[in-house]
Amino acid sequence: MGNAFASPSAAKDRIIFTGQQGTFYVLQNGPVFKILAKNKLDDNFNASPVIVGRQLLLRGFKSLYCIEEKP
Repeated sequence: MGNAFASPSAAKDRIIFTGQQGTFYVLQNGPVFKILAKNKLDDNFNASPVIVGRQLLLRGFKSLYCIEEKP
């Protein structure tokens, strides 16, 4: 993941970690952490991810990203 300056965000049983170099991890919260997803965006990030309903907002150095779960 590299350096991380942002705080993790959580919703339901998921925790999202943002790396400064654009790598994101989605973990399942529980007695043992399980990596559910690893994604990479071509941007740098210092801001914490924000969860609003089904949307995940990510503020990068170049762009603001909105990732939304399909209903």
